[in-house]
Order: sequence, then C-alpha cells, then structure tokens
Amino acid sequence: MVDPVAAPSAPDLVGALAEPHRLAVFAALVLGAGTTGEIATATGLAGRDVDAALRRLRSCGLVEGVAPRPEVFKTAAREAAAAVPPEFLGHPDAEVLRAFIRGGQLLDLPADESRRRTVLRHLAGATFEPGTRYPEADVNERLDSWGTADHATLRRYLVDLGVLDRAAGEYWLI
Repeated sequence: MVDPVAAPSAPDLVGALAEPHRLAVFAALVLGAGTTGEIATATGLAGRDVDAALRRLRSCGLVEGVAPRPEVFKTAAREAAAAVPPEFLGHPDAEVLRAFIRGGQLLDLPADESRRRTVLRHLAGATFEPGTRYPEADVNERLDSWGTADHATLRRYLVDLGVLDRAAGEYWLI
C-alpha cells in the first residue's frame, strides 16, 4: 500500500500520465478493467506495454495492484492549492504574480511589459488606497516594504504605466 504521506505531487501526477500508454492504462482501470488482460483489450496495448505502464503508475501511487486510486488527485490538488499564496487565489494572473512576488516581497520586475504591468498593478493595489494622496516620502516607504531598495524605479514605472499619477509632490492611485 502507498504511504499517504508520500502521496504524489501534482507535477508527479502530470508526469505519470503524460505518456499516452500510461494514460490509456489508467483510463481503462478507472472505467472498470480489472485485469491486465482486460486493460490490454481495452487499450489495444501489448502485455509488456501494459505491465510497464502499471509499474510506473504504481510507483507514483496512482494504482495499487490493478485498482486505480483517483483519490490521490484530491490530495495533490489540495497541496497544490496550498502552494498558491492566499492573496493570489482566484486571481486571473496568479501564475505571473507567483513568479515575481513571494511572501509579500517583490523578487524582480518582469522584462515583458504586459507581465510588468500585471505585477505593478497588483503591487499598487495592495500598497495604496484609492482616493488617497501620498507625499513622495510615503510612496517611497510603502514601495520599500516590498523588499526592494529601488523605490525610484518602481515609482517611475507606476507613473509611466499609468497606475499612479502625480502632481505637486503627491502621488495617487489611478
């Protein structure tokens, strides 16, 4: 029996099912095939290919004997969801944000302008209140809280990309 603590991760599951023979064997098992002969008939695979696929599926916990264990998907999905920071859950650009922001710290700015705009809009929305005007010193302090010493570049990008506006030494969220 597979140890539940050593349940496969989402990437492990994707890797295990990425090969067409293994996917076909797993599908046949889920659809009711109960022996290697039934799997071979259902999939059209040779016995040695069925055996090889079963070995790999067993090694990652998707199959026990010839019984599928689809419940491992639920465990992997829960673990993968826990890996997404709560502030990004449900965000349409969660993958972009997760790549550049971790633990409330800005790791880097994306070179790609559309990704940079996504990161900067998130950063501004999490840093500034709509309708509030901030003196430059406050803007710098708030941007520094993202773990970057280069608040001037961030401030410039936020203004240039139209996320913040400025006049008379004050900045505000657009």
